[in-house]
Amino acid sequence: METLLKFDSLNPNTYGKISELYGRYLGDLDKAEEFVLKGFSLEENDPDLGQKLGVIRAMKGDKEGAMQIFKKSLILSPNNANLLLNVGITFQSLGQADSSNYYISKAIEIDPSLKP
Repeated sequence: METLLKFDSLNPNTYGKISELYGRYLGDLDKAEEFVLKGFSLEENDPDLGQKLGVIRAMKGDKEGAMQIFKKSLILSPNNANLLLNVGITFQSLGQADSSNYYISKAIEIDPSLKP
């Protein structure tokens, strides 16, 4: 992973990919958060990085914090089906069924492959 940074250290998406490797495949949420925050230091208005950070925060138990990050990312990318789905799932975990159903339905409307 250090090799990736030698070639592409100014690209926020590189940090996002490394974050995803740590979080999804290595199960190290702290390291995943560290790298996504480094990506944010290069581009604070990247909705994909926001989605990654929101997922990490939700997985670490900070669902309200995750929701704030997701909502900011939705302003930047309102038709991102995966982001809408994550908002819906987070609302569900907060016990807000109506909001959850709204966002999940909207995500499936945009991308029918998300339907369970």
